[in-house]
Amino acid sequence: MSLENERLIDFAEAARNLPRTSAGRHMSVKTVYRWAAHGIKGVRLEAVKVGARWMTSVEACWRFFRELTTAETGRVSISDESVRQQLTEKGFK
Repeated sequence: MSLENERLIDFAEAARNLPRTSAGRHMSVKTVYRWAAHGIKGVRLEAVKVGARWMTSVEACWRFFRELTTAETGRVSISDESVRQQLTEKGFK
């Protein structure tokens, strides 16, 4: 993650801006923390600690989802631009 070139967001903002769960609730901040601390299928969300707060970036989120898709399917099924566009549509700027 490049602190100079990426838009940092805290885990709460990341959770608020992700698509809602199947139950219609916002994603949990604990879920975002787990993605950074433990990952899924060997893929971890990039994060840095700034003072007392954990931060990630919009760009790190789309990299995480792209890498997770690759880990689960064995191939990249969506382009970087497609992921960026979808996250922008969901409120990430």
